Amino acid sequence: VAAAALVVHAALFFGAFDRAYFENNSTDGRHYRVIAENVLAGHGFTLREEPPYAPDAVRTPMYPLFLAGVKTVTGSYFFSLYLALLLGIAVPLVGMRLASLLCHDRRVWMVTGLVLALDWHVFYYSFIYGSEGLFLPVVSTAVLLSALALAKRSWKWSLAAGAAFGLAVLTRPIVQFLPVLFSAVAITSLWRSSRRRGFAMAGAFAAMFFLVASPWLSRNVRTFGELDYSSVGWFNMYTRVAAHAEAIHFNRPFDGMRLEYLQRLYDKGYVTKQPVEEREVFGFD
Repeated sequence: VAAAALVVHAALFFGAFDRAYFENNSTDGRHYRVIAENVLAGHGFTLREEPPYAPDAVRTPMYPLFLAGVKTVTGSYFFSLYLALLLGIAVPLVGMRLASLLCHDRRVWMVTGLVLALDWHVFYYSFIYGSEGLFLPVVSTAVLLSALALAKRSWKWSLAAGAAFGLAVLTRPIVQFLPVLFSAVAITSLWRSSRRRGFAMAGAFAAMFFLVASPWLSRNVRTFGELDYSSVGWFNMYTRVAAHAEAIHFNRPFDGMRLEYLQRLYDKGYVTKQPVEEREVFGFD
C-alpha cells in the first residue's frame, strides 16, 4: 500500500505538474511563507512584509515553523512539498491500522489502504503550500493513537494521543474540541468496569494536549488578551464558504463574490473602514 501511494503520488507530482503550477496554486500558501520569512528574519510571527510587524492572529504556528525549518536546512521552501508527499503516504497506512482495530478481515484492511492511497484529496494537499499537507498525516496519526489508547485502556497511549492532537491543533485549530470528546468516550466506556482508569486516561490525554498547546495559548493571551488558538470566526465562514457557495450558484468568479461579501460586512456595520481588507475581519475584536 505504501508503495502504491508513493508511486501514484510521485508520478502525478513529477509528471503532471511543473514548478510554476505549485507556485501559483497554493491556496493561502504565500501567507504561510511570508510568516516563515519573518520568523527567519527575526521579525516574529507576523504576516506584515514591512514595519510595523504586527503579530498575526489568524494562523497557528506549526506549518510556518515547518516551512522555516525546511528553508533553514535546504535553502528552499520547495522541499517542503517533497516532505508533504512522503508524509501523505502515512495516511493510507494509518487507515489500514485503524481498519484492523475494527475488522479482522485483511482484505478490508487492504481495500481501506488502497482507497486512501489513491484518494485525490490526500494527493492534492500534499503538493500545495498549505497546512493541510502537514495536518492530514498528523491528525490521522492522532486518531490512530486515540483508538489504540481506548482499545488498550492505557493512560500511556493516551499521553501519546494527547501530544499528537496538540500538534494537530497547532497546525489547524479545527480539532480543538477533541479533548472533550476523547474524555467523554474514555470515561463512559469504562464507567462500569474501571472508572479510575477512565478518568486517568482522560486526564493524561487532556494534560498532554494542553501541555503541547499551552505555549501558543499563552502567546495569544499575552499578545491579544484572548485564550484561543486563532481569531478566525464566523467572518471566515461568511467570506469564504458562503461566498463560494453563492459564486457557484450564480456561476460567478469566487474572487469577485468574496469582495462583495467583504463589502456587505461594511454595509452591515461590522467593519468601519472602506474599502474592506480581509485582515480587518480576522482580529480577535
